[in-house]
Amino acid sequence: MENKIKKIDNFLNDYRPQVSEIRKILLRSLLAFLIGGTLGLIFNRKIILFIMSRFNLDKVNIVLTSPTQFINLAFRIAIIFGLTTTIPIFLFYLLRYIRPALKKKEYALIIRIIPASIFLFIFGSLFGGWIEQFIVTMYSQTTVDFSLNNVWDIEMFLSQFLIMSFIMGLVFELPVVLTILIRFKVITTKILAQQRRYVYAALVVLAILLPPTDIVSLSLITVPLLILFEFTLLLNREI
Repeated sequence: MENKIKKIDNFLNDYRPQVSEIRKILLRSLLAFLIGGTLGLIFNRKIILFIMSRFNLDKVNIVLTSPTQFINLAFRIAIIFGLTTTIPIFLFYLLRYIRPALKKKEYALIIRIIPASIFLFIFGSLFGGWIEQFIVTMYSQTTVDFSLNNVWDIEMFLSQFLIMSFIMGLVFELPVVLTILIRFKVITTKILAQQRRYVYAALVVLAILLPPTDIVSLSLITVPLLILFEFTLLLNREI
């Protein structure tokens, strides 16, 4: 037992600077999450009203089924805002931490790719919101054509929009992640091309897990992901 304790102490002493730096990164990320989450809580009403104003809901009745739904929505907004502020802060300090281990070309590649990653996240989030609007318009018109009433739960509706937009923003980072892995020689375009069917299957499964779960949404989500994958292979074909 004493030998094990000594080994642990020696390990901690040898890697104390690294452990300390990682702890700083995690604490700064936690602080960013708290700040973003707090802002989400403070401005949740304005955020909800803004989102609602972006949708054409003339043929839809949005209802409140519980007095706690706005509280639940406020916390969901806080979590989304917290994660959105945490991710770039975490990646910034992580990059600064691993920079000494990177070659000049590797570090330059990451710096060059940052604007593309920001654009893809924003575009992906907007695309996720567009999918939600498309589904709203399509199904609300369909139910009107059949003389049916549209009564939608506000918490489910807005939660689905927030989750969809945020996750689509992350999913659209696929070209960035694959490009870094290819340029860092972790994987090759040849292997990705050979395993294309498995990648396609994984992307389809991912699309199935995202809300909403109807076949139209599945198609709208899957096709862009497949295009992004093929575009990444084309972009890195000479690597």
